[in-house]
Amino acid sequence: MINKILKICACILALYWLSLGIVLPLAAPAFLPNILSKKAGLNLQLSQVRFNPFTFKLTLKDLRVYDQSMATVLRFDEAFIDLDPLALVKKEVLISNAKISKPRFFITISPDKKINLLNIFPENQKEPKDASTTQTRLFYSLKNGLIENGSIQFTDASKKEIFSTKVEKINFTLQDISTKPKTLGAQHLLANGALFEKRR
Repeated sequence: MINKILKICACILALYWLSLGIVLPLAAPAFLPNILSKKAGLNLQLSQVRFNPFTFKLTLKDLRVYDQSMATVLRFDEAFIDLDPLALVKKEVLISNAKISKPRFFITISPDKKINLLNIFPENQKEPKDASTTQTRLFYSLKNGLIENGSIQFTDASKKEIFSTKVEKINFTLQDISTKPKTLGAQHLLANGALFEKRR
């Protein structure tokens, strides 16, 4: 009897690991961008997803976010997220640790003076409906976050002479950030800037 129970438990664990640790991560780069595109109008591309269903550690590889004209707005090599599943009992999505490696932001002002950051989502996107007062509210918290070796490339093409500026080696840390009321976190930013003008 005990052996039978152990076999059933082992089968359940194997199925759990296979579905969330293998099948879902392999399928995510294909179906996740499609879902976000249909539901939110967000265009992105994802190279690889890894998820450990026992430790709840998530890794995203080579993620790219595009504006509505399919020009790259954000790209990073890797993002690591360590989730705490027990916090869901307290109606909280808790990220114990998060790290984003080499994020590159591409900010552009077009010749018609439109900034690409405002063109990530469709203009005709519907505003979300007000949440019901009886709806369960989730809080989101981040214990430790790190942006490592990031950069920002800014280009202003709205003038006769195109101007560009670049900020490199951005390292940004976050601690104890939360949507809970009366929560005060800490931030620290280090960056090196390089300014230059460029004509085309």
